[in-house]
Amino acid sequence: MSVHAKFPFEQVPPSYSAAITHLLQSIASEEESLAKLMRTEADKTSSFVGRDLDFPTAPTTQEILLYNHSVIQFLDSMVMTQWLMLKKLHTISHMQFLQTRSTTLLKEGEPENIMELENLEYEHFDY
Repeated sequence: MSVHAKFPFEQVPPSYSAAITHLLQSIASEEESLAKLMRTEADKTSSFVGRDLDFPTAPTTQEILLYNHSVIQFLDSMVMTQWLMLKKLHTISHMQFLQTRSTTLLKEGEPENIMELENLEYEHFDY
């Protein structure tokens, strides 16, 4: 199997730091998208309620309750998405910790440190 088949967007596998950079860029891009969604939802709420809080479309009580339910669902999705991004950031920082720690342990080269390296991932990872 060629290298190109494994990594269709690049000729060679990305370096560790490039992979971390790509992950952080994807999180930043997702945050920007979520910010746009939240601005749109805020504009929608402003339109529904009206500039003077007078409900210009004269919605029924049922329509207000339905709208309120949709806002709650939207916010619930936002909270879940933020939680997942926090977990991604935690994983990235853990990966960075492991990379730094493993490099240090391998440089020291002591046999007991090699055993410590094998167990390091399980000791510090939050499942």
